[in-house]
Amino acid sequence: MNGPAAPIAFELQVAGKDVFPETLALDDLADILKGMESSVVAMAGVQDAGVDSKRLGLALVNIGRGSANLAFASLEPQIARRAFTSCSNAIRTGRIAELPPDARAGIGDLAKVARKRNVVLRLVPRPGDAADSEIRPDSTIPSPGTIEGDTVLYGLVERIGGAGAPKLMLRLDGRGRLLSCDLADKEQARAVAQHLYDTVAASGRATWNAITWEIESFKVSSLRVHHKVSPIEAFRVLAEACPGAWDGVEDVDGAIRELRG
Repeated sequence: MNGPAAPIAFELQVAGKDVFPETLALDDLADILKGMESSVVAMAGVQDAGVDSKRLGLALVNIGRGSANLAFASLEPQIARRAFTSCSNAIRTGRIAELPPDARAGIGDLAKVARKRNVVLRLVPRPGDAADSEIRPDSTIPSPGTIEGDTVLYGLVERIGGAGAPKLMLRLDGRGRLLSCDLADKEQARAVAQHLYDTVAASGRATWNAITWEIESFKVSSLRVHHKVSPIEAFRVLAEACPGAWDGVEDVDGAIRELRG
């Protein structure tokens, strides 16, 4: 027995000359579905920690008349609509470069369909409302500048593996964001697998979005288990590392303010 149908979360209208459901080619429909899922899932993963494609459960549930109106349902309609709306806002305001990489790539897939078929894709966050934004045949998808550097990331190792190049899924401390990190090879993946569900300090090479300063990619070079301690324990270790350093300072708070400038 089938369960209740998932509610419609948002719509995408494909408008153009002689565009009807029966004239929408299967390869174009596949590209639209791929781009839509990539952008919404990536945005939802940033906005709502722990959300992935399986939990979101996006599905095309109806293709309506009047051009081709594609209705998408979700097991988490509010999360899906919020992510879809954020993507639409970025398109409308020209801030696509600030979106997560996979969300930009998904919108790029939609733009390719618009160019190839000379159609306009209209994003409708709430069924029945007017379109919030649109992707036209001449729309461009800007890429942000990036900055690279070595850094250390702290987080929980949640998943390891992948069908292709091995990946480490790291839940970043203090932010809840799940970051996909590149591993050098399967040998490194097997070594990292020993730390599944451990809190670790991962050293490596990061690429930051120069606009938002969000990490776009991270390649792990080494990893060690990170043991958290209480603030009292941390100060004790610091005191032992520099005994007597503050003995001659009467106003410690004032000295620290001076150091901070």
